Order: sequence, then structure tokens, then C-alpha cells
Amino acid sequence: MRGMCSLLGVTFCVSLIRLDRGAGRYQERKKMRKMNKTLIMTLARGIYVALLLVTPSVYAAGGPDIAPTPKLAIQLGAPFCDNAVLQRDVEVPVWGWSKPGTAITVAFAGQSVTATAGQDGKWVAKLAKLKASFEPADMVITESTNLRQGSGGQAGTKVVLQNILVGEVWMASGQSNMQWTSNKSSCNKLAVALLDLKKA
Repeated sequence: MRGMCSLLGVTFCVSLIRLDRGAGRYQERKKMRKMNKTLIMTLARGIYVALLLVTPSVYAAGGPDIAPTPKLAIQLGAPFCDNAVLQRDVEVPVWGWSKPGTAITVAFAGQSVTATAGQDGKWVAKLAKLKASFEPADMVITESTNLRQGSGGQAGTKVVLQNILVGEVWMASGQSNMQWTSNKSSCNKLAVALLDLKKA
């Protein structure tokens, strides 16, 4: 009887050890899956941010010929919209698409530069270095057709982007809390104080 009990005890202990090892392996596999998922998400975010950073410079440099067919007379690159911030102290390329051969004039901060849309409709106009400014300004983009030597040209579509500032442009990525407004953050008092200073 004693031998039977001890045999049952050993069998029970071996079973517990196997269960424990199995649970340990399960936990390890679960941990590895979580690490792999985190790594994949981090890589995906990195690729997304890299595309955001590279795409404008590729188009500005006359990059690949994958320009969308312009639906409007003037179609602007993604960064150019109301309430944008342009980088200070560097040449600022402004790009977009229009009908081939169309002359595009970009006017901003006392500058006026003209570019011509190529065969693919793509155009890039470079503004000279801009000084930082807290004063909102309008960027006016107009098109003229038939602008050849002595032909005069005919005014076309005009796009006005409002509330454009010049300063530091930062690209950031992170979690969903980056979408929080300042009044939800721990720096709310500082933000209010800065607004009060600006109003004064």
C-alpha cells in the first residue's frame, strides 16, 4: 500500500511539474507574441512617419512620376492648406499639379515666384528663406494659361490659403495621447498664461 501511495505521489508530482512547464511555455509564447506585435506596430509607425517625411521632399525635388490627375485647376501638395506652418530660414518649396504648360504664381510674405507645370502637370515654386513670424498671412496661388513670350496670358484659378505662419516645423509620432488638446494636459496653466501674454 505504501509503495502504491508513493508511486501515486510521484506520478502526481511529475504531472504537476509537466503542467507547470506547460504553463511556463504558454506564458513565454504569449510574451513572445506580444513582443512581436509591439515590434511590428513600431516598425509600421516608423515606416509611416518616414513616408510622411520623405514624400514632400521627393515631390519637391521632382520625384517619381506618380502625380495624381488634377481634379481642380490647381491641386496643392498635402502640406499646403489653411493654418499651416512653414519652416523658417530655409527655401520653402511649394508644389502641386495643374494642367500641363500652366504658369503658377505663388505669392507669400512679400515674395512672388512663378513655376510652370510640366508635361505630367507637376510644378514646384521655391520661396526664398522666410523669417519667423507670429503674424498670420495669406498665401495666394494663381494660374495663368498661355504664358509664352509676349502672349500675355490669361488669369485662371486662384487659391488663397489663410492663417499661414512661419516658424519651426516638427514631425512627431506617438500614441493617441498626442491628440490631446492643451486644456486636457498638465501644462494647461502654462498654455493659458502664454495666451494671456500674447493678448496683452
